[in-house]
Amino acid sequence: MNKKIYILEPRSGLCNQLSCISIGIVLGHIYNRDIYFNKFQIDYKNENNLIEIDKIINIKHLNKFIKEDLKLKINIHENLNDIDIKQIENIKLIKDLKINEIRDIDMILKLEENMNTNILNIKNPISIHLKDEDYLLNEKIKSNIKFHHQFIENAKKIRNYFKLNHYCCVHIRMEDDAIQFMMSLLKNNDFTKINDIYRNIYLNEIKRLESLNMNIYICTSLGIYENYNNVFYQILKKEYNLIDKNDLLNLIEINGVTKGLKKRELYGIIDYIIAQDSSYFIGCDWSSFSITLKYNHMIKNKQNKLLSIWDLCKKTIND
Repeated sequence: MNKKIYILEPRSGLCNQLSCISIGIVLGHIYNRDIYFNKFQIDYKNENNLIEIDKIINIKHLNKFIKEDLKLKINIHENLNDIDIKQIENIKLIKDLKINEIRDIDMILKLEENMNTNILNIKNPISIHLKDEDYLLNEKIKSNIKFHHQFIENAKKIRNYFKLNHYCCVHIRMEDDAIQFMMSLLKNNDFTKINDIYRNIYLNEIKRLESLNMNIYICTSLGIYENYNNVFYQILKKEYNLIDKNDLLNLIEINGVTKGLKKRELYGIIDYIIAQDSSYFIGCDWSSFSITLKYNHMIKNKQNKLLSIWDLCKKTIND
């Protein structure tokens, strides 16, 4: 093997995993290493439910983009046939290190023992701080990740069914884990009070969008899995004629996934593709999904907006 390799393990929610992919490529560029992605998590709650990365993203397209468009001299390996998979899985950066919480990874990667290791597993370094130029490179890479054709086809089915051309997309992030995340940030256990803030923000925004005279597509897991706000969303959907993928789940075909497994992140990919093509995107200010799509719309000079949910929750709870 001619070049040293970083192994990365995309885990957690969809956009955290996309960040792992793009950050991994940036680190490969900085440290002159090739990259190998060890699988993809299909539901954020279960790290044992994994799928091969080439069933999620188009590795050939991404390799072509980073080499021809970005002129980076690194390669993403589709497989490591000459390396025993047990050897890969047993490579650890530092025992018990929570790499997903590290801000300054340079001090770790520059350790002599790590610099000299041919195949180094850096796991899921999604919280690291990047220099401005590296951050821009990271966002460019993330925005140019092309998904496996089966996800593109599933998104196309939904767009065709609803005749979505010029449309608005709203990311309603009100699943139980979203409210619980805000509770943990604010160190406040009043689920109802925080949830009511979310409800009012989204309700007011949907009311405002009525005047646009556009189809409104909703990115959400509400209504698919058990969540406190499922009934609220069903009422909102009916009253304002909202569109989502939920009614078409029987048309969605995802190969390579065992039947019966929860696949929130895979459904999220379909929403993500539909949202990328929307004329106007509205999201949640703290969500990695929304922030990624805001940047996608910015570089395409399309309308976008992030709702100030974090600021309002913080202000309301503290008052």
